[in-house]
Amino acid sequence: CYGTVLNWVHHLKFNYATKSKSYMVDGHEHKEQKKHRKELTTEYITVIETRCHRWVQMSVEDFDALPDRAEILSSGYTYKGIDGTDMIELHVDDHACRSQME
Repeated sequence: CYGTVLNWVHHLKFNYATKSKSYMVDGHEHKEQKKHRKELTTEYITVIETRCHRWVQMSVEDFDALPDRAEILSSGYTYKGIDGTDMIELHVDDHACRSQME
């Protein structure tokens, strides 16, 4: 019922108003915001990103041409690409060099 909806709208502090022109001031270049963004970006790149699971997708032909193919676990998921190319998807965290990075 319209009355129930209107009661909820008012309860949630929404109001009906005609469209009016306005502008918004974005503080994304304020000194404090720049500092926060730099800290967050640094933490993401150095801490969070290194803990994320990584997948690599490439054609089977490119995979077979890799010089260190024997060191890479080839138990990846294989599938056909959109253009019919044989593709492989590998979980990079399973690679031996991953443990050397930590």
